[in-house]
Amino acid sequence: MGQAWLNKAIPDGRVDSVWQAINLDQAFTGKGVIIGVTDWGFDYTHPVFYDTNMVNYRVLRAWDQFKQNGPAPAGFIYGTEYVGREQLLAAQTDTANCYSHNYHGTHCASIAAGAGAGTQYRGVAFEADLLFASLYLDSIQRVMDTWNWMYNVAQEEGKRLIISSSWGLYYMDNMDGTGLLAQEMQRLTDLGVVFTVSAGNNGGEDFHLEHDFDNDTVSTLIGSPANNGHLWGSAITLMGTPGQQFAFGFDILDNNMQVLATLPLVATADNGTLDSFIVVNNDTIAFSYTAEASNPYNQRPQALLKLQRRGSYRYVLTLAAEAGVVHAWNVAETDWAYGNWGGDFLSHASHPEWLAGDNRYGISTPANIDCAITVAAHSKRYMSPSGAMTPGNI
Repeated sequence: MGQAWLNKAIPDGRVDSVWQAINLDQAFTGKGVIIGVTDWGFDYTHPVFYDTNMVNYRVLRAWDQFKQNGPAPAGFIYGTEYVGREQLLAAQTDTANCYSHNYHGTHCASIAAGAGAGTQYRGVAFEADLLFASLYLDSIQRVMDTWNWMYNVAQEEGKRLIISSSWGLYYMDNMDGTGLLAQEMQRLTDLGVVFTVSAGNNGGEDFHLEHDFDNDTVSTLIGSPANNGHLWGSAITLMGTPGQQFAFGFDILDNNMQVLATLPLVATADNGTLDSFIVVNNDTIAFSYTAEASNPYNQRPQALLKLQRRGSYRYVLTLAAEAGVVHAWNVAETDWAYGNWGGDFLSHASHPEWLAGDNRYGISTPANIDCAITVAAHSKRYMSPSGAMTPGNI
């Protein structure tokens, strides 16, 4: 719709009523609270990060995990920590990566706690202090490190901590909300930390596939996720029913739907791992997979297949099982190793038996963890009388 109407979200969500303590014992404006924002693209110098009088700077610290010349935060061995106004303003921004400078992190932190930069337009908790973490999402450990760094700072400051994350992945932890990350989030929640997490960006994508097997084999065309210039390929997350093993493989086809190469079916029962490539018409197409018979956190057979997209080839996923329900999610794999936007699973006129995907089960990790407050987008009442939920989320 192309209009900057975020200011209308404040009355639409009744946030202004909270500021004025309407039907509450006291007003809440974020005072005495720290909001830790895990994201990328922070402009440390942005005027919204001062108070409403443009005097006091409210960013306490930032951890840039992409910048490796240190000093790292106490207790950690990577990244660079900036402490206090002088260091943060001298650094100006975090390291540019997928979102470049001054973009997504600044936007999300401003919604959470921007103080208006001398104007009437404010974020939700405009008197909160802030922590910024430019998160390197290559492992669960870095996410947990970030959460614990924020918790340690909040303890030092003697303030309550809210951790806000406008990101999500479909191959970190398990897609049923279990795993190591879920355990750590619950541990910190029990210590008083509040987690707010975006639901994802795939409400309108048919990137999920579900099939209840009865000793059969099914196939689906792997649609390409959106390409923002960094697309490497597709990452297919697969999750089965506890105690029911399944197998997966793929075909590479030309535009005439003729098979050029095949990865034969791989059984989850084999607990296999492979990082390899296939040569097709002098094109080297890389792929990798990991498969486990029983995940220790949910006892489900699971797999992750990553497949490079090259040229105009088509890619077909094949699944087989004797019994049980298998779920699949098709999301982007980028040249920086992670992405969260989906690509459809498709049928095809030449193969009507191929399964098409749906837009169900679209919430990603960590939004699918029980103790997270998961936030989706909606059409504001200024634009829709119903205030309806929208398929695209922040």
